[in-house]
Amino acid sequence: LQEGLERGGGAALSPSDRGLAMELSYSVVRRRATLDAVLKHAVDRPQDQVEPELWLMLRLGAAQLILMPGLPPHAAVHE
Repeated sequence: LQEGLERGGGAALSPSDRGLAMELSYSVVRRRATLDAVLKHAVDRPQDQVEPELWLMLRLGAAQLILMPGLPPHAAVHE
């Protein structure tokens, strides 16, 4: 993940933003089933009828709101 962040433009991230991106990525991987269970109750369509990229974005937002209590909600969700 570290290598991907550096190669994919992550070098422009501050150390704290890079740390947040890594923590968020690992949280989504570790807690995927939990996040999917939460999202299934919040999304009107079944998961298989939601574009995979959109479902991933929903997982990222849910992880920020649910698994990172120190992160203010206004910093977690943006349009």
